[in-house]
Amino acid sequence: VPRLTREQRRQAIEGPLGHVRISSALVERMLNEAGDEPDQLPVLQHALMRTWSEWRRSSSDSERPIEGKDYDAAGGFAGALNQHADELLKTPAVLAKPNFVEIIFKRLTALGRGNRERRDPAPLSELWELCGAATEEERQRVNDIIDVFRQGEATFLTPRDGALEAGRYIDIAHESLIRNWRILREKWLLEEEQQAETLIELADRARGWRAGKRGPLVGLDLKAACDWDAACNHSSVWAEHYVEPGAFQEVGAFLSASQQAFEQAEREERERRESELATRLLADAERQRAEAQAKTARRLRYGSIVLAVALAVALLAGSLATVQEKRAEAYARQLAKATGLNEQRLSVYKSNVLLKQEALSGDNDAVEKALKSSSSKVQFLASATPRGYNSASGPVYGFQLYPNADTVQGGLKALALVTYKMNNPTFKNTILAAGPDREFKASYEGWGCLGDVIAVVEYSDPDKEAEVTDFDMCHLLGWQ
Repeated sequence: VPRLTREQRRQAIEGPLGHVRISSALVERMLNEAGDEPDQLPVLQHALMRTWSEWRRSSSDSERPIEGKDYDAAGGFAGALNQHADELLKTPAVLAKPNFVEIIFKRLTALGRGNRERRDPAPLSELWELCGAATEEERQRVNDIIDVFRQGEATFLTPRDGALEAGRYIDIAHESLIRNWRILREKWLLEEEQQAETLIELADRARGWRAGKRGPLVGLDLKAACDWDAACNHSSVWAEHYVEPGAFQEVGAFLSASQQAFEQAEREERERRESELATRLLADAERQRAEAQAKTARRLRYGSIVLAVALAVALLAGSLATVQEKRAEAYARQLAKATGLNEQRLSVYKSNVLLKQEALSGDNDAVEKALKSSSSKVQFLASATPRGYNSASGPVYGFQLYPNADTVQGGLKALALVTYKMNNPTFKNTILAAGPDREFKASYEGWGCLGDVIAVVEYSDPDKEAEVTDFDMCHLLGWQ
């Protein structure tokens, strides 16, 4: 077929219009943009069809000539085909399975010599398999998409008519579609080329791995291969367009083995780090244990002194009540003689001594008697400060016990001494005392709080009798 001259192409544009007029300037523009290349004629044909449709849709006056605005609305020579194809991507059939369109057009396009795209027809059954359409419903979705691109004004696929059957070949109408549909040329085909190149490279590495000449994938190579595996078409039909049969399955085994080797290496590295961490922690624990033992030794030396005092008090408390009273009275009278206490103050002082002995004796009955005989309204608070190391029983804290100033009539300045009895077997009935120089705060180190603490409150006013109360330190700390 001889090449059309410019005049013959003009007649091909104007002749079919019949009585409809067309702007002569538009005809010249079309001829100039189409040029003399024969393979531009399908693009020109599509642009003319779309321009005609735009003119019919936008004009109720059939006397108005076809103008440049109709041609531009259709996308012009360079964009009419791309614009039309993009519009078809928004049809309901395509939107139901958008990935099917990409799969179909990737398969129907192949790279030819000189990296020039060419058509590559495929039977409908192969397109079904590539799309993973195993059911009749899914196959019909593939057919519906093909119909969108082959019927009406859409002249992208062939055959243009007839029923779609499994053995019927589907083809791109002309290579001009491949060159002018931007998403196909600039995105889908580039992705297909990259995926095919990766498949070929992985197949070669898998052969070397199978032969014992190459190791598994690691690091960024493994990540890139896993990303490729997640994105590629897993149909063996797709793979066999680029590699020999069976190579795709070998690539899958290679990736699986590489992933397993990577996970094993990660486990070993994690175990090594955990072992190093455990060693460091053990060394830290030994150091902390040594420090704790040294502190415990110091506390024991101090505690032995306190214990001696407590033992003396306990021995006194263990005596008969009459003996306690006589000793208290004798001690009080000696004090009265030395200080000039009157009889009233002597009685108060003797009562305070007896009360303190009962409260701190360790004899449960005596303690209960002391608590019942006192009507103290003084309440207490507690604090716990982490020391940053652990004992065998848990984290070590610095604990403090102190009266709540808001509950002391006259405030803390009214107090003379507060004595605390650590009523817990762990502390062996340890007794702590605190005066105004420490704001009546008694301190100790340990890993646990005390559920039962007895406190004796003595006032600086010699006429005011001492008071006894008990409190739950753990409750104050909010630890129970």
